Amino acid sequence: MGILCFRRLFFVLAFLLISPVLSHADGRLEFQEKIWNFGKLESYNRQTHTFKFTNTGDSEIEIVDVITSCGCTAAIAGQSKIGKGERGEIRVSFNPVGQSGQYKSDISVYVKGVKDPYTLVIKADLSFAEKFVHKVKVPAPEISVTPGVVDLGNVEFGKTVYYKVIVGNSGDGDLFIRNFDVLNESSGLPLSKKGIGKGKRVELTGYFFADVKGAIHDFLVIRSNDPITPLFRIRIIGTVK
Repeated sequence: MGILCFRRLFFVLAFLLISPVLSHADGRLEFQEKIWNFGKLESYNRQTHTFKFTNTGDSEIEIVDVITSCGCTAAIAGQSKIGKGERGEIRVSFNPVGQSGQYKSDISVYVKGVKDPYTLVIKADLSFAEKFVHKVKVPAPEISVTPGVVDLGNVEFGKTVYYKVIVGNSGDGDLFIRNFDVLNESSGLPLSKKGIGKGKRVELTGYFFADVKGAIHDFLVIRSNDPITPLFRIRIIGTVK
C-alpha cells in the first residue's frame, strides 16, 4: 500500500473556494456549438478544432481548468480570464492513431464560481489507414484509477480526512507511478520505484487537510509511464464546514 502525503500549503491556488455557487442558468458562457463531429477519418492524422464562445454575463469569468475524458484528446483555453462581452475559445487537439470505430470524447470546462462544468463533445468515425494496418505492437502499460471522483462529503474545518484510490495496470508492460501532485502545486512527490505488473493493482491512501471553509474544488494528478495517459486526474470535491 502506498501513502500519498499531501502537504497542504496555505496558498489561495491550493484550493479554489467556490462562493457563491452559480449555475449555468446565468448564461455567462455561450458557445457557438458544443458538439463537433470530425466525420469519417483514417486514424493517422492529428485533428484540431476550436470551440468559440462569448461571455454574455454581467462580469468577468475565469476558466480554472479544462479536462478531457480521453488521453488521445488534449484541450486548452485560449485565455483564462474573459471580460463581459468578450470572446474566448477552447482549443482541442485529437490524435486518433490506434483508434477505430465510433469515437466520442468529452471536454469539461471548469469556471470559477460555477459548480458544474460546461461540457463540450468531439466525435469521429475512425478507420485504420491501409498503410498503417501492419503494425508492430510494443508492450506498453495502461493505467486505470478508481474512483474518478473522490467525494469527501462534509469535512469539519481544521480536520484531516483520508481517502483511498486504486491504481491498476491493464496493459502489457510494467506501470511506474512517477509522482503525483494536486491542483496548482508543481513539485509533486516521488512514489515507489517498483512497477505495477500487468493485471495488478495497488491501493494508495491520500489525505486532505480542511484549512479553508467552503466548497472543495481540487484535483489529484497521478503521473505515470502510460504513453497514452501520462497524467491521470481525479477530482476531489466536498464541503468544508
